Amino acid sequence: SGLDVILQLTGRDRNQIALESVLLGALSVGINKVLCLSGDQPGENGPAVVNEFNGNGLIELCKVIAGGTLSDGTEIKNPLPIYPGAADDLYTQISKPDALDKLVAKISKGAGFVQTQYCFDYDVIKKYSDKLNEQGSFLDCKVIIGMGPLKSAKQGDWMRKNLWGVNISDEILQRLENSGSPAETGEEMQVVCYGFGGKMMKAYYPNCTYAKNKEDLLLEIDKSKKNQKKLTIILGYLDINSNHPEHQDGIPLIKSKEKFHKSREFSSLEPLFKFEIIRSISSS
Repeated sequence: SGLDVILQLTGRDRNQIALESVLLGALSVGINKVLCLSGDQPGENGPAVVNEFNGNGLIELCKVIAGGTLSDGTEIKNPLPIYPGAADDLYTQISKPDALDKLVAKISKGAGFVQTQYCFDYDVIKKYSDKLNEQGSFLDCKVIIGMGPLKSAKQGDWMRKNLWGVNISDEILQRLENSGSPAETGEEMQVVCYGFGGKMMKAYYPNCTYAKNKEDLLLEIDKSKKNQKKLTIILGYLDINSNHPEHQDGIPLIKSKEKFHKSREFSSLEPLFKFEIIRSISSS
């Protein structure tokens, strides 16, 4: 409840009727964002596949249904909007000049957002972001960088060898391998989720601490100093928190340029759902 769900749908295993059924079923339970994928193809002696629709075809199918009809022209009473999205690989975009043209084609067909494969390299993310911004076709398009927890070096190694577009460095895997508690490796900073929307962020980052006001924040600042850890604050719904009687007193502290700086921000298709990552300037 309260989370923005994105359905991942491939055209590999279902025909047109089955795909339309899945989309209508998703809409019936309030899911209207769909990552449209072609699907990994089996080997030469693998199972038979349908492949009636690839990722681009699914994007177009979503637009047809949102427009009020099925593919055969059957009218849909009270149609609901669907927001189709496209998958992308940051490393391919950086290494292959023509890769951007393929992504732009998906945007022109109606994709409203892009979701990438896992990436744990900030420099790669920055290069990818710069390339998309320079192109100019993504100003109205949301881009979601794929991230997720790694429980072990073995899991990470399997992912980079078997999943398209996943690139995990040897350095990260070595840190996991050498750690006595791989699931907690990387917890070198103290994370606080603040105010309205903060409790929801625990679904993404279970080990974060919730702070509801300035008093809670000051306690977390003291704790980070004692533990010699950088403090990171996740702040969302700025307008709501700035005017909420329970949360507003902590906003000036978070926005203090002497103590914190905004590292980055991320958002969904909903305008209010924007979160900022704010880091302390010093833990001392």
